[in-house]
Amino acid sequence: MTTDTPDETNPSPPPARSGEAPVVASDSEEQPLATSQLGSGGLAQQTTSETQPAVAVLKVCPHCGTEYETAARFCPADGTALRPKGSDSLIGSVLAERYHILKRIGEGGMGRVYLGEHVKMNRQCAIKVMSPALVNDAESASRFAREASSAARIIHPNVAAVFDYGESDGLVYLVMEYVDGEPLSRMLAREAPFALERAVEIARQIADGLGAAHELGIVHRDLKPDNILVTRSKSGREVAKVVDFGIAKAMQEGAGEALTRTGLVIGTPEFMSPEQLLGDPIDARSDLYALGCILHLMLTAAPAFDAPTREQMIKRRLSENPPHAQELDPGIPDSIDRVIVKLLARTPDERYGSAAEVRDALSGAHARRLSSDGTPLPRKETPRSAQTIVFGAASQDEATAARAAARAAVLKTPRRAPTAPDRKRRVWPWVLGVIAIAAIVWSSYARVSREGREQRYAQAQRDSARRADSVRKVDSARADSVNSAALVGGMVDSGKTAEQARKDSLAKIANDLRAGVVAAITRYTNAIQRGDLAAARAEFPRVPEDELKRWQSALDKYELKLRVERPGKIILSDRDLFADADVALIVQYVDRTTKEVISTNRLPRHATLSKQRQRWQLEVFR
Repeated sequence: MTTDTPDETNPSPPPARSGEAPVVASDSEEQPLATSQLGSGGLAQQTTSETQPAVAVLKVCPHCGTEYETAARFCPADGTALRPKGSDSLIGSVLAERYHILKRIGEGGMGRVYLGEHVKMNRQCAIKVMSPALVNDAESASRFAREASSAARIIHPNVAAVFDYGESDGLVYLVMEYVDGEPLSRMLAREAPFALERAVEIARQIADGLGAAHELGIVHRDLKPDNILVTRSKSGREVAKVVDFGIAKAMQEGAGEALTRTGLVIGTPEFMSPEQLLGDPIDARSDLYALGCILHLMLTAAPAFDAPTREQMIKRRLSENPPHAQELDPGIPDSIDRVIVKLLARTPDERYGSAAEVRDALSGAHARRLSSDGTPLPRKETPRSAQTIVFGAASQDEATAARAAARAAVLKTPRRAPTAPDRKRRVWPWVLGVIAIAAIVWSSYARVSREGREQRYAQAQRDSARRADSVRKVDSARADSVNSAALVGGMVDSGKTAEQARKDSLAKIANDLRAGVVAAITRYTNAIQRGDLAAARAEFPRVPEDELKRWQSALDKYELKLRVERPGKIILSDRDLFADADVALIVQYVDRTTKEVISTNRLPRHATLSKQRQRWQLEVFR
């Protein structure tokens, strides 16, 4: 599952919307929820509001050519029906003969999200059109329909309502209520850490929505800030909405049912429970683990089990006890700290048994802890909440101005015999100047890295579309051959053969992934085996120098033969742009004169690779 990026190719009037989680809107009045008798969260039998304000869309009159930013359907000058303006082929079309596509409001790993309008009811809605690479055969489309049907049964003010789903012209779509809000991920990037009352209230609402789904036997499987939208009621109260129930399961069992058997795990590692990371069966308590990660992030602005690399984060999550949020913010109450620790327990049996228990634990008054003199306890600065974040991406002019300001501050000091206090004061301008320059350099590096990630993501999307098209062509060719054989001999079971072809296609995708990972590692080991350390560094740019020295020392004494064993499990992450795998490196030390194998060592290694254009590249190998 992937985090989403806003659609910048088709700008629209503010407020801007984010991608994969549909931007949803509810303007219903706040109503108390009746407590459910089924043992989990409060289930409110409420329908969504029928009177949402229409959203203005950039439209053009085909008769006079005038452009309007309006919710009206006809040109005020000549009465001609207006058409939405945009380069997307779906914009302006009518999907399934009833949904007029107005504009694209986001895009994510699962597909694109559009603002649509029911042609007869004049009601706006969010329409998620699934990526063809994820729903590429009749069985996966049927499975998606079952999950969408289950999600439509969830009626709760903290869950985005599902109105409709179906398939039209080869496109599988899901229709949801349009929520006028923004993803929690964007709010966290801008405002974290949240105030205690605000974070607890949002978490309580999420738990309430999860409880309504869990009562129906529906597990989200990919709960994360991108899949939580925050809007406001008429009274101004923040309302959290959970979206995309069931889609992760439909996609994982569709494109991943065979793949998970061959070692692939689908999800967002930063919010996945240990059992989900290991590929074990999961239940509702896995969603509660993700809720604990989100609550920890809202209160501290730092991820749970934070680590410099994703590999280290996963190792900490699988081996360490749950972290205490009070270590980063001593003012967090003991009651909330205990809730987070229990939500993040390593085994499901140690967590809360239901979302209702979490909701009840978060209910009531919670006050920040105070010091002995009655003053609030300060938060500890975290990488996400530190003030250096505000520097952002500096331009060249800003960089020059910052350096000039630092130099001017130093030159202001009068030239006289400095005393000890003066010397201390004169150090501070230099320190501030160094900090400013370091911040500018870091922001520039972050901007370059972000642009590189965006380019790799765009290339990965194109690769995914090409792979999906290849799979469809192979399936079509096999189906044609089966039909031909049936017409000639009448002895071929076309149903079984088509099913086998589908399984073969999925297995081929998994094998291709393994082969690509092994090929990347083998290019590095082959360069070592040849003694070409420059080529080895090109294949593994971040290789430690001491590792190259050890290889060179071994090459000076022996002839080396290296072989890489195929990995048993590969974990994809960050929109399938990164892969983690545990492999074994077989090293044979051969006498240069007699050509006899002196010894053979099996070295376990963990590899982290990134997708670079058409192939994988080593990032970590240790």
